[in-house]
Amino acid sequence: MKEVANIRNKRANIRNKRYEREVLRFVENELYAYPWIEQELQELRADIIEAGYGTTTVPANNKTITPGDPTLEKTIKLITSKRLKRLTESYEAISRVLARLDDDQRKFVQLKYWDRKLTDYGICQRLYISRRTFYNWRHRILRSIAEEMGLL
Repeated sequence: MKEVANIRNKRANIRNKRYEREVLRFVENELYAYPWIEQELQELRADIIEAGYGTTTVPANNKTITPGDPTLEKTIKLITSKRLKRLTESYEAISRVLARLDDDQRKFVQLKYWDRKLTDYGICQRLYISRRTFYNWRHRILRSIAEEMGLL
Protein backbone atom coordinates (compact mmCIF):
# COMPACT_ATOMS: atom_id res chain seq x y z
CA MET A 1 0.00 0.00 0.00
CA LYS A 2 2.80 2.38 0.91
CA GLU A 3 4.61 1.53 -2.36
CA VAL A 4 1.53 2.47 -4.40
CA ALA A 5 1.36 5.83 -2.64
CA ASN A 6 5.07 6.42 -3.33
CA ILE A 7 4.61 5.61 -7.02
CA ARG A 8 1.64 8.01 -7.23
CA ASN A 9 3.66 10.76 -5.53
CA LYS A 10 6.58 10.23 -7.92
CA ARG A 11 4.25 10.43 -10.93
CA ALA A 12 2.63 13.59 -9.57
CA ASN A 13 6.06 15.15 -9.01
CA ILE A 14 7.10 14.30 -12.56
CA ARG A 15 3.90 15.89 -13.94
CA ASN A 16 4.42 18.99 -11.80
CA LYS A 17 8.03 19.35 -12.98
CA ARG A 18 6.97 18.95 -16.62
CA TYR A 19 4.22 21.53 -16.14
CA GLU A 20 6.63 23.98 -14.49
CA ARG A 21 9.19 23.47 -17.26
CA GLU A 22 6.57 24.19 -19.93
CA VAL A 23 5.30 27.26 -18.05
CA LEU A 24 8.83 28.62 -17.70
CA ARG A 25 9.41 28.04 -21.42
CA PHE A 26 6.22 29.99 -22.19
CA VAL A 27 7.26 32.81 -19.85
CA GLU A 28 10.71 32.93 -21.41
CA ASN A 29 9.11 33.38 -24.85
CA GLU A 30 6.98 36.20 -23.46
CA LEU A 31 10.12 37.82 -22.04
CA TYR A 32 11.86 37.60 -25.42
CA ALA A 33 8.82 39.33 -26.99
CA TYR A 34 8.44 41.98 -24.27
CA PRO A 35 10.01 44.88 -26.21
CA TRP A 36 7.52 44.32 -29.03
CA ILE A 37 4.46 43.72 -26.86
CA GLU A 38 4.11 47.42 -26.01
CA GLN A 39 4.16 48.35 -29.69
CA GLU A 40 1.69 45.56 -30.49
CA LEU A 41 -0.62 46.79 -27.70
CA GLN A 42 -0.59 50.32 -29.12
CA GLU A 43 -1.30 49.03 -32.63
CA LEU A 44 -4.12 46.78 -31.43
CA ARG A 45 -5.76 49.63 -29.48
CA ALA A 46 -5.41 51.92 -32.49
CA ASP A 47 -6.96 49.28 -34.78
CA ILE A 48 -9.93 48.93 -32.45
CA ILE A 49 -10.40 52.68 -32.09
CA GLU A 50 -10.07 53.34 -35.83
CA ALA A 51 -12.28 50.41 -36.86
CA GLY A 52 -15.41 51.14 -38.82
CA TYR A 53 -18.79 51.66 -37.20
CA GLY A 54 -21.33 48.84 -36.91
CA THR A 55 -18.91 45.95 -36.72
CA THR A 56 -19.63 44.93 -33.10
CA THR A 57 -22.59 42.87 -31.94
CA VAL A 58 -23.51 42.41 -28.31
CA PRO A 59 -25.59 39.43 -27.10
CA ALA A 60 -28.65 40.61 -25.16
CA ASN A 61 -31.72 38.55 -24.21
CA ASN A 62 -31.15 35.82 -26.81
CA LYS A 63 -30.66 38.30 -29.66
CA THR A 64 -27.68 40.29 -30.82
CA ILE A 65 -27.77 44.02 -31.07
CA THR A 66 -25.40 46.49 -32.61
CA PRO A 67 -24.72 49.49 -30.38
CA GLY A 68 -26.05 52.73 -31.88
CA ASP A 69 -23.20 54.76 -30.40
CA PRO A 70 -19.78 54.47 -32.09
CA THR A 71 -17.97 55.42 -28.86
CA LEU A 72 -19.82 52.69 -26.96
CA GLU A 73 -18.98 50.20 -29.70
CA LYS A 74 -15.27 51.01 -29.48
CA THR A 75 -15.36 50.85 -25.67
CA ILE A 76 -16.99 47.41 -25.83
CA LYS A 77 -14.32 46.19 -28.24
CA LEU A 78 -11.52 47.53 -26.01
CA ILE A 79 -13.00 45.84 -22.95
CA THR A 80 -13.87 42.51 -24.57
CA SER A 81 -10.82 41.94 -26.79
CA LYS A 82 -9.26 38.72 -25.49
CA ARG A 83 -5.99 39.32 -27.30
CA LEU A 84 -5.69 42.84 -25.90
CA LYS A 85 -6.43 41.56 -22.40
CA ARG A 86 -3.86 38.75 -22.59
CA LEU A 87 -1.14 40.99 -23.99
CA THR A 88 -1.85 43.68 -21.38
CA GLU A 89 -1.74 41.18 -18.50
CA SER A 90 1.50 39.68 -19.78
CA TYR A 91 3.13 43.08 -20.31
CA GLU A 92 2.11 44.36 -16.88
CA ALA A 93 3.25 41.19 -15.07
CA ILE A 94 6.68 41.37 -16.69
CA SER A 95 6.90 45.10 -15.95
CA ARG A 96 6.12 44.55 -12.25
CA VAL A 97 8.81 41.89 -11.92
CA LEU A 98 11.37 44.00 -13.81
CA ALA A 99 10.69 46.91 -11.47
CA ARG A 100 11.62 44.72 -8.49
CA LEU A 101 14.95 43.55 -9.96
CA ASP A 102 18.25 45.15 -9.04
CA ASP A 103 20.39 46.86 -11.69
CA ASP A 104 22.59 43.82 -12.41
CA GLN A 105 19.58 41.57 -12.91
CA ARG A 106 17.92 44.14 -15.20
CA LYS A 107 21.14 44.27 -17.21
CA PHE A 108 21.07 40.46 -17.31
CA VAL A 109 17.53 40.52 -18.77
CA GLN A 110 18.56 43.19 -21.28
CA LEU A 111 21.56 41.17 -22.48
CA LYS A 112 19.94 37.73 -22.42
CA TYR A 113 16.48 38.43 -23.80
CA TRP A 114 16.52 41.70 -25.73
CA ASP A 115 20.00 42.43 -27.08
CA ARG A 116 20.78 38.76 -27.78
CA LYS A 117 24.28 39.52 -29.04
CA LEU A 118 26.21 37.56 -26.40
CA THR A 119 26.27 33.89 -25.51
CA ASP A 120 25.44 32.79 -21.98
CA TYR A 121 29.18 32.67 -21.28
CA GLY A 122 29.61 36.16 -22.73
CA ILE A 123 26.88 37.50 -20.45
CA CYS A 124 28.64 35.92 -17.45
CA GLN A 125 31.87 37.62 -18.48
CA ARG A 126 30.19 41.00 -19.04
CA LEU A 127 28.38 40.94 -15.68
CA TYR A 128 31.24 39.28 -13.75
CA ILE A 129 29.02 36.44 -12.55
CA SER A 130 29.46 32.67 -12.46
CA ARG A 131 27.50 30.32 -14.70
CA ARG A 132 25.66 29.09 -11.60
CA THR A 133 24.56 32.66 -10.79
CA PHE A 134 23.50 33.09 -14.43
CA TYR A 135 21.19 30.07 -14.29
CA ASN A 136 19.93 30.92 -10.78
CA TRP A 137 18.98 34.44 -11.91
CA ARG A 138 17.36 33.09 -15.06
CA HIS A 139 15.27 30.59 -13.12
CA ARG A 140 14.27 33.06 -10.37
CA ILE A 141 13.27 35.77 -12.84
CA LEU A 142 11.22 33.39 -15.00
CA ARG A 143 9.58 31.86 -11.92
CA SER A 144 8.75 35.32 -10.52
CA ILE A 145 7.11 36.31 -13.80
CA ALA A 146 5.18 33.03 -13.94
CA GLU A 147 3.93 33.58 -10.38
CA GLU A 148 3.01 37.18 -11.20
CA MET A 149 1.02 35.92 -14.20
CA GLY A 150 -0.72 33.38 -11.97
CA LEU A 151 0.71 30.38 -13.86
CA LEU A 152 2.55 28.84 -10.90
